[in-house]
Amino acid sequence: MAEATAAYKSGDKSAGKRWTGAGAGYVALLRAHIDKENNVLFAMAERVLTPAEQGDLAEGFEKLEVEKMGEGTHEMLHAMMDTLLGRLSP
Repeated sequence: MAEATAAYKSGDKSAGKRWTGAGAGYVALLRAHIDKENNVLFAMAERVLTPAEQGDLAEGFEKLEVEKMGEGTHEMLHAMMDTLLGRLSP
């Protein structure tokens, strides 16, 4: 995608199609990854982790998110995503 972006900025208008193709491939990769997390990894974790361990993990992730991204960033990103998705929907 970086190469296609640079080419497009340099005036190669056909690079837009390459960027779109690369973007679609990346979307497919992310969807497959998220599906595997949701339907394989998380199911495995629920089978082996106690409720207390799951709670500790959730707290740790929440703390890390606030420390690394800042308070409210997660919610702001979800709102931005909802806005962008709303623009795509008829």
